[in-house]
Amino acid sequence: CNIWLYLDAGHAGWLGWASNQDPAAQLFAQVYKSSTPNRVRGLATNVANYNALHAATPDPITQGDPCTDELSYIQAMTPRLTSYGFPAHFIIDQGRSGVQNIRQQWGDWCNIKGAGFGMRPTNVTPDAAIDAIVWVKPGGECDGTSDSSSSRYDSTCSLSDAKQPAPEAGTWFEAYFEDLVNFANPAL
Repeated sequence: CNIWLYLDAGHAGWLGWASNQDPAAQLFAQVYKSSTPNRVRGLATNVANYNALHAATPDPITQGDPCTDELSYIQAMTPRLTSYGFPAHFIIDQGRSGVQNIRQQWGDWCNIKGAGFGMRPTNVTPDAAIDAIVWVKPGGECDGTSDSSSSRYDSTCSLSDAKQPAPEAGTWFEAYFEDLVNFANPAL
């Protein structure tokens, strides 16, 4: 097989909660067992999101969640996935994770102000279950518009932690791209 598939597995803030881990692992295993053999390699986490791979200090918005970053999420999910027959391999998106503690709530997702490019893509990772660190979402691609008169408006894009004014989802957002470059950690 020359192409591997990684299924989207949300992130620590969505599925890292103790009550979500086992049902999620069961569902991923069901999907895996019904897929074309040898095509699905594992799961992709934090796609287009802002969570750190390893948070030196947990973000206050993670309070109560046993998985405060993507590494703890993967370490919690690996044995569960394995027990249900799913290959516990991961790729982790760190394309917008360079700056932490900038969201008002963990569910905030739209053009977060102050975000920066994170760890560079690599296959040198802190856990054997992680195949690679990747940047999935193009840095300047807008999450959604802050224009409330737009038919595609989402109120999340007008929250206080969202960069505004923002164009339509999927279009180039130059000011946001510049922020990702300027706030990159490590610096570009």
